[in-house]
Amino acid sequence: MHDVEASAAATRRPRFPRQLQLLPAVALTAIPLIGQGGRWWAWADTLNAFLGPTAILLALIALHGFARRQWTAVTVATIGAALALIQLGSGVLRASPRQDGATDTVRVLTVSAYHANPHPFVLRDMISKLDPDLAFIQEADGAAAEALAQALPGHHRVLSCPAARCSLVIVSRWPLARSDRPDLHAHDLPDLLAAEVSAPFARFRVVTLHLPRMLSPQAERHRGMLVDLVRSGNRLPTIAGGDFNLATGSFALSALERQSGLRRLDRYVPSYPANLFFPAVVPIDHVLSDGHWDSLGCRGLSVAGSDHRAVLCRLRLRP
Repeated sequence: MHDVEASAAATRRPRFPRQLQLLPAVALTAIPLIGQGGRWWAWADTLNAFLGPTAILLALIALHGFARRQWTAVTVATIGAALALIQLGSGVLRASPRQDGATDTVRVLTVSAYHANPHPFVLRDMISKLDPDLAFIQEADGAAAEALAQALPGHHRVLSCPAARCSLVIVSRWPLARSDRPDLHAHDLPDLLAAEVSAPFARFRVVTLHLPRMLSPQAERHRGMLVDLVRSGNRLPTIAGGDFNLATGSFALSALERQSGLRRLDRYVPSYPANLFFPAVVPIDHVLSDGHWDSLGCRGLSVAGSDHRAVLCRLRLRP
């Protein structure tokens, strides 16, 4: 008798409401749905920075719902994951296709040193060990400034100061000269630095940058300045790299590529935040080039003391 009563009590015990079990799937599906509004609103486009982890979480929810036979949760999570993957895939597929079989290559590193880097000399040694042909360094005027001045000895370099802040540095294996002409009287100078490189095989232009975050009042204006810089002057082969603060899959990054005529070389390299207890999830550091270059592949690298991962790409200049 006692067992029967206990069984009946267990049967009457309130379960976690099925509607509440749907909340994670609905909330995560809202991310790619609202992100479609990024075509018109910057605040909505910021959600597209999380398409990668959103798709993974929704896939896990769908698998869990399948195991528990919660078909509504499976349906919602599957739709959300598909939306996230379609939007993210459009950004990944826009990247320049990888080419193989090249012998003469240019190795390009873009890295944010981080103003408050606690391990600047470890960062210096890492850059020197990688020995890239070109290094685009952002936030170089903080704790790592002294160490970065010692990185890659024997290479040539240009700095963004004194015309702007000293936060940008371009280091090159070959001679280079600064080519941008910032308005020294402007009250709002962008973090942009351009130079012409004289390599044995060709002359070409390089640009590094640190763009404002998407919701910043200066964001659109500074992106326009980057487009004007890339499209102005002579049409030398061009490579650009840095902290774009625009994620793969975002409408703003797609528009920037379309307006500038540049294409990303990195397909999907999560780079931020890199100094927390979980892996970087947002791909906002990129290397772009114009149609004169072929991509030979890119990869992400951990950076000592930085809140960003670095991106290292190999390129080949087309004949």
